[in-house]
Amino acid sequence: VIIGKWKFVWFPARTEILAHSIVENLNNKLPNYEISQDGVSQTSQGC
Repeated sequence: VIIGKWKFVWFPARTEILAHSIVENLNNKLPNYEISQDGVSQTSQGC
């Protein structure tokens, strides 16, 4: 089961970088929300 082992070795190493880029993309698309690793919180700009 090389794939299972490979996932555990490869995926966590990339998760932080991947999550960071996803968060930046979401922040660009959803200006009314601040997205952090803690979760999503609505900013005061939103209606």
